[in-house]
Amino acid sequence: MATQDLYIKISSLSSDMKKELEVIVDQFLKRIKKAPPQKKERPIGLMKGEFWLSDDFDGPLDDFKEYME
Repeated sequence: MATQDLYIKISSLSSDMKKELEVIVDQFLKRIKKAPPQKKERPIGLMKGEFWLSDDFDGPLDDFKEYME
């Protein structure tokens, strides 16, 4: 919806409805302004030793020999 269309619709509301709309908009703005929760920093090396790669990780796979020729 274009801003101009929204302005036209708001302009056509009665003053009581505009006040209600103002309250709703203020509630939306409060939600937006709430600070996001702080992320806890993870210690470096938390998963050390949990994963490993084989020495031939980058080596060719036997299953694909016919495609590599």
